[in-house]
Amino acid sequence: MIADFIAARDYARVKNLWVVVVVPTEQAKEGLKCLSALSSGHPFGGRTLVMDSGRLSVALSSDEVFPAEPFQVVFTGWSGSSSAQAEDMKRWRQAATMVSRLI
Repeated sequence: MIADFIAARDYARVKNLWVVVVVPTEQAKEGLKCLSALSSGHPFGGRTLVMDSGRLSVALSSDEVFPAEPFQVVFTGWSGSSSAQAEDMKRWRQAATMVSRLI
């Protein structure tokens, strides 16, 4: 999972975008740990890392879509497919300007 976060961070930084990494709710701790590990020297509050260029957030699949500005979404940590997971992914996919496949 950390590799996905690193790729998303680098992409957000280079393209100066807001990238939201959506993880299954059951993997909340791991997702937050990955984001925290990448925060060195950058403002980090809650679930968003603000870099000199770009932003990286982590969201849980069950979260309401929170970005008020355009964002791209990356899905990581998903295995199997239940109808609830499919609905969660669909909701985030529809709200994003683009689904990024970074790896």
